[in-house]
Amino acid sequence: MAEYTGPLVDAPVAPTAPAAKPKINPALVNALTPPAAMPVQTVPSAAPTNVLPTANMSPKDQAAFRLAEANRKAAAQMEAEKIKPIPEKINASVLENHQAINKLDDALDLLESNKDAIGLKGNLGQFLLNKLDPKGIDTRAAIADIGSIVLHDRSGANVTVGESPRLLPFIPTPSDDYEAAKSKLARMRKYVAEEQDAIKATYSKEQGFKEFAPLPQRIGINKPPAGAPADAKQAPDKNWYSPDPKRPGKYLMWKAE
Repeated sequence: MAEYTGPLVDAPVAPTAPAAKPKINPALVNALTPPAAMPVQTVPSAAPTNVLPTANMSPKDQAAFRLAEANRKAAAQMEAEKIKPIPEKINASVLENHQAINKLDDALDLLESNKDAIGLKGNLGQFLLNKLDPKGIDTRAAIADIGSIVLHDRSGANVTVGESPRLLPFIPTPSDDYEAAKSKLARMRKYVAEEQDAIKATYSKEQGFKEFAPLPQRIGINKPPAGAPADAKQAPDKNWYSPDPKRPGKYLMWKAE
């Protein structure tokens, strides 16, 4: 057999087809893949409460901070010292004047609700007058009490109405008629209110004083409607009730006006 002595070459190789890629089922992949771990959130630790604001400052800045704080406290102290407290004597004067105004208002209301309580019959003795006109007892008592009222002027000095010559013309009497008594009470009230306003203006916030404490609210008087006896009392339903003299333990109702 003859021997081939020419160049050697590789025999042609037929190209191989690329391997087919496997088909991926997304649902299967999701079912087999474990869920990713949730990231761990770290909560920053609260800053220590006992750390001084100068902890991270340089010595120079610390000195400046302390100086600023000292100046701030000194300014606040000076501002607080500017507000003067109201003297106890003045507080007491304002309270007593307030009570006097309430008494005058009560007397005016009582007089308005029973205009016939005073007049010429006021010259009778008190025992006889109270027997003849028991409904007017409260009105006459309120008017008689005016002379004992203690007032205070803007300096805080006290004066009893009945002992002041200047105030004597303002004091009504049980023998005054309705118009005269009403006029005197109104003038007296005006005088007391003006003195009260003067005291409050002298010791006001604008003058460097603290504010006055709230004064107690006036309660007022018991004012039954027309025709009802003086001992009638008002109930929560706004009507008035008085004991029935013919039926012990029972009450008569009086419609509110």
